Amino acid sequence: MIKNIEKNISTVSGLINYLTRITIAFLACAILFQLTTNVKLFDMDVIANATTLFNMLGTKVILGILAIITLFYLLRKK
Repeated sequence: MIKNIEKNISTVSGLINYLTRITIAFLACAILFQLTTNVKLFDMDVIANATTLFNMLGTKVILGILAIITLFYLLRKK
């Protein structure tokens, strides 16, 4: 039973990882598209929304999250 639960958790974790990578790539493409063409993708201002999100979270929180992600990435590569 525990192996079945671990298998399900692994499957869900892989799906979340895949969706996160696609979302980040799409966000980066949308920002570049808006910056280069000055056209809002899907009639949404991606840059303003990202800026609002960063302002809501605060710069210290964002820097902390980036530091944690960087440390996790560096320690995981061993």
